[in-house]
Amino acid sequence: SQQGRIAGYIYSSTDNLIVSAFVGTIAVGYLANYKTIFSSLTTLTNSILAPVTPFIGNYLVEEKGTEDKEKTFLVYTHIRFLFALLIIVPTLVLIEDFVVMWIGREMLLSRMIVILISADLYISLVHGSAYDFLNAAGMFRYSKYIEMLGAATNLALSLFLVRDYGMGGVLAGTVISQMVFWIGRSYIVYRYCLKANMATYGRYWLRNLG
Repeated sequence: SQQGRIAGYIYSSTDNLIVSAFVGTIAVGYLANYKTIFSSLTTLTNSILAPVTPFIGNYLVEEKGTEDKEKTFLVYTHIRFLFALLIIVPTLVLIEDFVVMWIGREMLLSRMIVILISADLYISLVHGSAYDFLNAAGMFRYSKYIEMLGAATNLALSLFLVRDYGMGGVLAGTVISQMVFWIGRSYIVYRYCLKANMATYGRYWLRNLG
């Protein structure tokens, strides 16, 4: 939808614009180096898991019960969780050495910035199961409102936090908005794809938080 595309553009562009305006254009270049690494990891993971979406779509149209569909959703979520761990843990360990070898020690960002970018990637990868289920079920009209809310959250929090916390505040706003995506998209999956009750949805979050 047009609203969804606008929200997606706002979300993807917010960080660089705010960092440039409040921190400086040089900081945008530093951040871009790290985001290039992490976006490459995201692209790699999504390309590996992309063939799964048509199978999900075929599975959802079958006459399966809520419990069977939820089990499939949880298994797929766990697979994405394992992929996230396999990617993020080595990256956290090795990224500083890689950046030094690639572009020099002067381009290093603080450990907290790396952790925030990693948290953003982790949430994106794990909750990608909900995103894939929504796409497979064709529920774009529901997800566009989540995209608009996430984009607005990212913009508002980044502007609020950047003055006191600089680049870290902007990235913290991004991480929180990713949680908005996760909560909203997983709710739509449970409510409309799985047709499960709220108690089942609550147990899903207890698993994630536990």
